[in-house]
Formats: sequence, structure tokens, C-alpha cells
Amino acid sequence: RDNNQAQEVINNLLGSAKYKVEKLLGTGTVAETYLAKDASGKEVCIKILRDGISTEKILKDKEAFINMITLGKPINKLSKDENYLIKLVEDYSNGILKEVDLENEMRAAKELAKVTRKAHVVVPIEAKPGVYIMEKAKGISVDTLKNYCYYKMRIKDAERTLKNPELKYFWDDAKTKISEFTKKLEEIKAKSPSFEDFDITDKEVRKVLTQYIDLKTEQFYKICRSGKALHTDIHPGNVIVNLDVLSGKEKGKLFTLIDTGNVVQLTKQESTDMINLLNFIRNGNYKEIARSAVSNSLLPEGMTREKAVQLIENELKECFFNNKTKLDVMNADTLRRMTDNIQRKYDIIPANTQLNIEKAKVAADDSLIQLMSALVMQKMDKFNQLGKDINTQNGLKRLGKIFSGIFHMGDTFGYIPYKNIISAPKKQNFFNSLKRSPLEFIKSLFRSGNNKKNSVEYLTYNFKQGGGIESNNCYINFMKKLINEFENSNI
Repeated sequence: RDNNQAQEVINNLLGSAKYKVEKLLGTGTVAETYLAKDASGKEVCIKILRDGISTEKILKDKEAFINMITLGKPINKLSKDENYLIKLVEDYSNGILKEVDLENEMRAAKELAKVTRKAHVVVPIEAKPGVYIMEKAKGISVDTLKNYCYYKMRIKDAERTLKNPELKYFWDDAKTKISEFTKKLEEIKAKSPSFEDFDITDKEVRKVLTQYIDLKTEQFYKICRSGKALHTDIHPGNVIVNLDVLSGKEKGKLFTLIDTGNVVQLTKQESTDMINLLNFIRNGNYKEIARSAVSNSLLPEGMTREKAVQLIENELKECFFNNKTKLDVMNADTLRRMTDNIQRKYDIIPANTQLNIEKAKVAADDSLIQLMSALVMQKMDKFNQLGKDINTQNGLKRLGKIFSGIFHMGDTFGYIPYKNIISAPKKQNFFNSLKRSPLEFIKSLFRSGNNKKNSVEYLTYNFKQGGGIESNNCYINFMKKLINEFENSNI
């Protein structure tokens, strides 16, 4: 919608013209967000559903997808794959339905603020069906920060090419590129609520990346005994960075979380179960893990719960203790994928696909990769004429030093704590395990299936996971993704 159309919709939904629309800030999957001012001149953000998006529309689409799967067959005639697909459709549509309910988004923001310590959460003002008004978070989105740094870097590269004839082959259309990238920068500034040109320092890059990792860890790995709200849509567009806090002009939290339409609420019991599960994983207690995995799963006809548990036990025992095979580093994520695959093998449909949470984790990880690549590339100015001999042996050696500097203490770029990506969740899981009550701790000592610390099973289970392998695999995968980002950027 243009501003006038948005103003008309907002006035109709609120029943008054108490807010004046200034400009569109962004468009998401189901809604549009506008910068506006109230009667006193205070800036606010107003979210309205996109034209054509409604609860009825989502339910109609859900029904259409399910009809495509069933093709009119009765439920008892569906295959295991068809039943599994229906479960996925239902999980996904339930997540979208929550995003369409803007009053629910306001309630979720309040719940999320109670448990979030690594960031602020956007402050709600009021909500009615189809419209949600909130305070404007100070700063710019991490996505804006990422894109701004990226295009500034590209402009400097092109300018360097113009000044150095030897680099002409690198960019033969540098003038055109400068104009193109300058236009992109102006578009970025125009969409931001408030923007002043700036240069980000090495120290600020490290601060953004470190605290982004901490925020991601708190959201996905921290367990609260009283239950918690989990933001399942963390990506650069939904995280606002306060530039004054970043530069040290102000004290406070660096980030603010916005767009709380898809927040998952974990109950106290679910949190307690997760704490226990983490301890089962740490100990390799395959018996308790098997019981937990199939507790609410949909079993095929003729299979008892006891039989299902026994099947999962046997598979986990082989996975955990066979000294001829490797094993992924075991945590809640890798275990869930493992038990889901095992259950599918026996036509058991897992109880909770956790589709929205898994989708959120992937998005958050990809966002971190994008953020790292954009911020690191902007600091490439330190390396004089990088492109001059990029295809020579000397150039490759220098490029190797650059990547080394990205991930280690060095004088090329500085220190980006890639180890935090691994150590932060592990550290959080340790603190989670300390939240057991004394009674729970005592019970855990005598729990069926526990392995003694000096037993062959326990030692094999831990050795198979290979602590060093975890770091190396994570490092290699991150490097592959990061290098791919560079290649796609024509550097």
C-alpha cells in the first residue's frame, strides 16, 4: 500500500485518526510496518496485515494443501508419508496463524520481555484485530547494518580500481558500479527511520558478532524452570542494533527484538523435561531417551508403546556404543533429528516436528553467516590492493592470512570469536543442568539406564563424539559458508 492507503486502513481499524503515517519501514510475510507519529509527535511503529492476508485465507490454504495430500482418501487409508506431511502442514499453518493474530503478537512481546536478558524487546502500546502499535526501537536493523557495510565496501573497492590502472581488469565498469552502489546506499538510508553515515570499527564488529551469538544462544538454548517464551523468527530484519550503544556513547543493551508474532511458549513442565533430557543426553541414557522420544508419538496399527520404546532403545544403543562408527556431538538438536529418523524407519510419526523452531534456528544461523561476511568484507580496506595479485601464489597466501585473521587473534583483522559459536551453547547447557532440584539430582543418580562414568559404554559414547572433531567440523562448515559468501560477492 502507499501511505494514503495505509493511513485509511489504520484509521478504519482503530476507529480514529490518532496516528499519522510517515513512511513504510518494511514488508514481511503477512504484514507491513509503517513509521508514524502520534498526536504529541512521538514516533511509533504500526503493523497492519497485508492486503488479502487473514485467518480465513490461511485456513483455506491449509485445507487446500491437505486435500492435495489426501486426494479425497479417508484418514485410515493414508500412508505413513501422507500422515507425516499432514502433520508438517498443520504445524506450519499454526505458526502462520499466530503471526496473523496481531493481538497475540502484543501479548507475546510482553512474555518475551520477562525472560530475555541479552536484548530489549519492543514495547507494545496497543493492538486491535488487524493492527498493532508499538514504540519505535532506537537504531537500525542488523539487516540494514549488514547491507550498509556491504555497499560501502563495494564503493571503496570500485574507487580503488579507478585509482589503480593495474586493477582495471578487476572491474572494467567501476564508474557504473559506484553509481549503482551509491543508489543502493541511498535506498537503505531512505527506508531506515533515522540514519547517519558511519564507519564501523574492528572493536564494534567483534561486539556485534559476539553479542549476536549470545542472543541466539539465550533464545534457543537457555532453559527456565518456570517456562519461557522463545522468539522463533530471529533474523537480521527482526533485530535492531542501537548505534549509540555500539559506539559507546550510551550504556545499555545493544539489541532490541521486534516482530514477536511467532513466539513459542514453553511450559514449566516442558522446560523441566528438557533439563532432564539434557542430562540423559550427557550420560548416554538411551532407555530414558527412548521413552521420552515416543511418549506422544503416533504409532502404526498393531504396535504397542512398549514395543516402540524397545525398538528405539535398540537403535540408540547401537548408535551410542558401537565403537566402529562415528557419532555427531550429541545435544537436543542432533538427538531430535536422530530419534525422528529412527521413528520414521518403523513408521512411527514423531509427536512434535518442531518445524517452526527448527526453521528459526536455521534462519538465525544463516543470519550470523551473512552478518559475519558483510562486516568482515567491509574491513578488507586494511589489505592494500587485495585484488592486484589475488590469482598469484602470494595473493592466495595473503588471502589465507585474512581468513586466519577472521577466526584467530592476529594483526590482519582482529579476533572474531568463532569458538563462541560452539562454546556458548555448551556453556549454557552446563548451566541448564545445574537447575535441577536436589531431589531431581538424587533421583538421577539411581535412574535406570544411567552409565557409570568409568564404564566402557560411557567412555565409548563420549569418545565417539570427539570434542576436537566438533570444533573442527563447525569451523570447516562455517568457513565453507563464509567463503561461499565471498565468492558470491565477486571478491
